[in-house]
Amino acid sequence: MIAEDKLFGNFFDDIKIINGRMYNFSLDSLNRFTAANGGGDYTNIINDISPLIVTFGTEIGDVDAALNVQKGKTMTNDQVMTAFGLTMKEKDGVIASAVGGFNSATYLEFYPRGFGEYTQAKKIDMPMLTNRVKVAAAAHSAALGATLTSLLSGYKLQWDTSRDEQEQQFATVDENRTERSLARIALEKGMLTAVHTVAGLFPGDVDSCNNFFDFNLLFTHSVHRTKTFSGTVPAGGILLIINQSLTDTNKVHVQNTDANADFQIYIGHTATDEPDGRGITVKPNKGKNPKPSELGDLSDTFLLIKNLSDVNDVTFVVRISGLS
Repeated sequence: MIAEDKLFGNFFDDIKIINGRMYNFSLDSLNRFTAANGGGDYTNIINDISPLIVTFGTEIGDVDAALNVQKGKTMTNDQVMTAFGLTMKEKDGVIASAVGGFNSATYLEFYPRGFGEYTQAKKIDMPMLTNRVKVAAAAHSAALGATLTSLLSGYKLQWDTSRDEQEQQFATVDENRTERSLARIALEKGMLTAVHTVAGLFPGDVDSCNNFFDFNLLFTHSVHRTKTFSGTVPAGGILLIINQSLTDTNKVHVQNTDANADFQIYIGHTATDEPDGRGITVKPNKGKNPKPSELGDLSDTFLLIKNLSDVNDVTFVVRISGLS
């Protein structure tokens, strides 16, 4: 039996979807629409949800949270965690540019597993992550500059100050489903409209629709993890994404965020294997959701990206869920 409330109701009205997750989910979708909007097909959706995300982000303190860190204002536990993830995502390219590029050893000190490690961090991870960033920022302060170094270093103290202040998330009024703000409700309806609009553009095509929405961001996952990898592959180059056994129980989302180059994603036997007919090709500004078995022999463990252009660099985002 088809559940009408799931099809036509507001499935974002859920006590388990806390404000930070709703905001991150919406921002992630906005980034996906923007990356795929080379032909202008998603301009209306982008224009509709952008102000709703900004308004809601401002209300929950995420948009200006980085400024609060610089000014030394005390934030709640959850505000620090969300702000930290947002900053590390927004400053990804800035840090890469300052320290020698996405493939440099210094960049990997900040992002050994991509910015998704920060945007999807759990509270138990925060002491390690904020300390890592503080140490790396201090070590490379000359390249980063005083302002960025201060911002990145400040999260360690903010976390230490706030870590005991907000452990009862579901007991707070602003997270109670009966007390949802007008900005939250407006964003929920805006994202519902976006979901149904995409469903109308790709009726029955689950993979195409999933290119724009990562519903895993809305809920906690105690057993399985999702990792996000992003970066740049130079012309003709091969980049290792992860060295780990995958099965078809893992979900893989691949996004080509570039406008000028194709890439091949595949599973190889070594970290330097050529595609040799394995895997799938992802065109500029396109995304795919392949099964791991479509990428190569699952007895191999090296997930790789090959830039198929001899001239242009290519940028990518890869998300893998269901990791143990």
